[in-house]
Amino acid sequence: MPDFNYRRSLAHAALMQLIEQAQQPKKDSDPREETPIETLQLFTEWSRGESDACGRPLATQSSDRYTTGEAAFVGDLKVKDLGHAAFVLSTQAHAKISDIDTSLALKEEGVYGFISIKDIPAGGTNNPGSLPCNVWGADDTPIFSGDEVSRSRHWQRIVMYIRS
Repeated sequence: MPDFNYRRSLAHAALMQLIEQAQQPKKDSDPREETPIETLQLFTEWSRGESDACGRPLATQSSDRYTTGEAAFVGDLKVKDLGHAAFVLSTQAHAKISDIDTSLALKEEGVYGFISIKDIPAGGTNNPGSLPCNVWGADDTPIFSGDEVSRSRHWQRIVMYIRS
């Protein structure tokens, strides 16, 4: 580590340089010449008609709507009788599912119904990732857990409820 005298001389030199720069008179010059950083966007004169956008930067068309609050987002759309789905997940790994009681939830206002492994028709699959049409390769993750939550699947899906 440098000694005290060396550090003191560095601080003194920096202070003297600052004082020297502050005492110099300011030049009347173009501020663009003093900036060492060049802009990354190049504006060129264009001789074609106003309808040709080639070579000219264009403003974003939706910016005005964002700033005035007129922009419409998917979450703002109101669709009549639109349902939303959410999964009920297991809180334990390697747990047995004895019964799924949906009677209390079905009494809630706006709940349409539940889908579980029992609703998959005969010949259907609970592992859609293992189908040959899966472009990402084989995936053995089931949609719903059956009678037992697997050891490695904490937060596995048990049922999906649909509500307004």
